[in-house]
Amino acid sequence: MTLYQFFCKIYRRLFLSDEVVVHRTAKDAPWALVSYIPFALTHWYDDEFLDEHQSRREMFVIDRVLREAGYNVYNIANSSKRKLPNKDFKLIFGLEPVFCKACEEYPNATKVYYATGAYVDHQNGMIKKLTDEFNAKYATKIPCRRTVEHHKAAYQADKILQIGSEYTKETYPEELRDKITLIHQSTQSVRLLEKIDYAPENEYFFMSSSGNILKGVPQMVECFAKHPELKLHIVGPLEEDVVEALKDLLTPNIVLHGFMNVNSDGYLNILSKCNFIIYPSGSEGVPGAVLNSMKNGLIPVCTKWASFENIEDYGYVLSDVTESEVEGGIQWTMSLTKEEIAQMKLKCMNMISNVYTLRYFEKDFQEFINNLK
Repeated sequence: MTLYQFFCKIYRRLFLSDEVVVHRTAKDAPWALVSYIPFALTHWYDDEFLDEHQSRREMFVIDRVLREAGYNVYNIANSSKRKLPNKDFKLIFGLEPVFCKACEEYPNATKVYYATGAYVDHQNGMIKKLTDEFNAKYATKIPCRRTVEHHKAAYQADKILQIGSEYTKETYPEELRDKITLIHQSTQSVRLLEKIDYAPENEYFFMSSSGNILKGVPQMVECFAKHPELKLHIVGPLEEDVVEALKDLLTPNIVLHGFMNVNSDGYLNILSKCNFIIYPSGSEGVPGAVLNSMKNGLIPVCTKWASFENIEDYGYVLSDVTESEVEGGIQWTMSLTKEEIAQMKLKCMNMISNVYTLRYFEKDFQEFINNLK
């Protein structure tokens, strides 16, 4: 930590709130309430913190674009329990549960639900289905993880700004789909491999997060345990009870790395040995893990719920979260020539580097806000 970062950290702790950040544009400007992650705004000095998730730098864009559009902005943590202010909000934007509360308290405001994942009933349904299947197969009692408390944000909203793809829209009830505008999220990888080419090690990559069962970790482990000639790198946290249940399948070719920053030397070293990212998740928008990996040239093998439109032009789409589907994806990767892999890797890198950027996110968001007026 530099001396500058140290003093910024002390200043933040003494004078700034991670729960509410207020930015005033003008005394008589209309007010917007943003229910999201204001704590990102108080960590402007900490690149390592901001690199942990693309949403953190996107928060700066959301706040700035709203101010440039003429709003005073009241940023509040979407999970905050504090009383909402007595203001005549013209715009309510963000995530539940504060978004839902604000919709009720300020009924005359324009209400934009910022959806960062699949529709709540789809996500919860997939979690229950996959967890029940895992518990039945391994005689465990692992609880459902990453479930979202049921809410009516999508119905309360006038519009839905959705991170994801047409596949994500399909997880919503049909009567809600006309409300949805898609937005391209950004990628936080700024350090990239110097050369994108066929990796002779021909290894495979997966980046985990909480909710291992939803992300398809068991199906990957089951499949790669049958392929000792292939190597799978799993980066990110794994849940102890899931690892315990799968311990007999964790063969030496399945390497567990734990958390890694996407701009670290260790992360890039792993990617330099891989040609493919495997991501058999049951519910996403478009995961940053897939996009950041593709930015470094990895070819995606993922479910439609972890895909953008036409991803089959760049990789392989799994139809379900099953071992047999993962096996089919692996067989597809093994059918490609070295030349085809090299060409596809370059194609993946070029597309992500041009489309899934913070600048593109800002352009999409600015256009969306301007169209509200």
